[in-house]
Amino acid sequence: MYRSPLVKLPLPASFGLRGHWRALPVAVKLLMIFLISRIWYGALGVSFDASTFPSYMQFIDKNLLERQMLESIWYSHAYPPMINVMAGLGIKLFGSQASLFYAACFHLMGYVLAYCVWLLCWHLTASRTAAWVATSLLLFSPAYVLYENWFMYTFPSAFLITAATLLLYYWARLVDAPSEKPSDTGEDSQRSGKAGWLISTFFFLLVILSLTRSLFHLVWYVAIAFILIGLYRDFWRMLVKASLVPLIILLVWYGKNYYVHGSFAGSTLLGLGLSNITTLMVPKKELLPLVENGDLSSFALKSRYTDINELFSYPAEATGIDVLDLPRKATGTYNFNYHTITRLDPVYKADSLVVISQFPFYYLHGVWRANLLFFSPSHMNAYFSAANREAVQSVNYLYNPLLYGAPAHAKQMTDAHFGVEESTYLIEVNTGYGLIIFWLAVLVYFSYYSIWGLISGRGQDKAKMLVTGFMLFNITYVWAISVSVELAENYRYKFLTEPLFIVLATVLVLRLLEYINKRA
Repeated sequence: MYRSPLVKLPLPASFGLRGHWRALPVAVKLLMIFLISRIWYGALGVSFDASTFPSYMQFIDKNLLERQMLESIWYSHAYPPMINVMAGLGIKLFGSQASLFYAACFHLMGYVLAYCVWLLCWHLTASRTAAWVATSLLLFSPAYVLYENWFMYTFPSAFLITAATLLLYYWARLVDAPSEKPSDTGEDSQRSGKAGWLISTFFFLLVILSLTRSLFHLVWYVAIAFILIGLYRDFWRMLVKASLVPLIILLVWYGKNYYVHGSFAGSTLLGLGLSNITTLMVPKKELLPLVENGDLSSFALKSRYTDINELFSYPAEATGIDVLDLPRKATGTYNFNYHTITRLDPVYKADSLVVISQFPFYYLHGVWRANLLFFSPSHMNAYFSAANREAVQSVNYLYNPLLYGAPAHAKQMTDAHFGVEESTYLIEVNTGYGLIIFWLAVLVYFSYYSIWGLISGRGQDKAKMLVTGFMLFNITYVWAISVSVELAENYRYKFLTEPLFIVLATVLVLRLLEYINKRA
């Protein structure tokens, strides 16, 4: 008890601001920090950017979403449907004020994602201080703020994978915990019901993620389900039941794309993306002989950037469905759901595979350059508004060295366009070699702690090993896919798992400090 010299009454030790702060729930404290960070960045000039809709290739035409939303989304094929579902709901519910709806959704996801990071750090380190430091670093980071204020599928994807990770941890902890009252069937039933709800929600979030970002493929979903069943054989019925309905939903979208468009995939643009790191890496003079002898199609010499008119003038019969028949949107930008794209994408895909086999050096050079971009700061995205990029530039002086081991200002390198040396296109690069070293340290340590611990059964906390292994799996998966099939915006891919990486980095740093203290 504290006795004031002015008032002869006993007062609690928590009478001061510090005591009141400690008494606040974590969710309230985090909300206060979240609001302070957003007000601060707003003062710097950051604002929500919804100009991406409907002009960007990921979006369906605004007029079609207004008049024929369900039909247009169902027959679309260029990208999975969820970002257009959100865009359409905004138009339907709020009309000209739809951007306010998008902003509210993204900021809500920003707060909840940060809360998930705090909880994961706290559960995995048992340190509130570490959880607050890691979460605050994330909340104030330019990348987090910029993606949260950019209407695109990137931030929702990061939110979904992080929220799913937290649910997986709670499920694993629940099923691994020994029952205190084995004879109490009512308690066991309640616990089983809660576990079922957690794992069902986990799988639903994974499917929503797959229907938001085609990178998270059907194979990825099935692999996770099988790994969990293999690790938790006693709960295989629960896992099969929880994963089956979401799997059917995902199969419906893939099946629809196969039946209507001839492509069993979440998106029909893999070939166009793959050409960035294959055909565009090779000079035209070296491609030409393969085109002349028929090993490559004539489209191997046509860039999706400079020859896009030819892609959209390719002859095809009308289908009677506007989202497939209109080559351009009302804004004048090209509609990548135009049905001729489904005929050309397999051609680009086949050409890309031929180039990989015939010119492996060029492909490996492309993979190397993709890694240089992947390990650059995530906020380098040139598609952010110029005002938002300029607003965070002063913060880059702190965050680039701290989080990425890179200088504040990016350099430029030639972007592949039928060769690197011949290209006149430039792209920003700011490779953080310190990040690469730390990334490898995280990879090695958690491969041993999580994967080997789960396989050998030597670990003491299976739930922690499972969730850190799940994070490592997704971080590695996103890296491996992004640098092998795309060369352009690889830093944007990295942001998808950046919150998870911060959690693993926090765990690793604390364990290093504990080890040093024990050795001292």
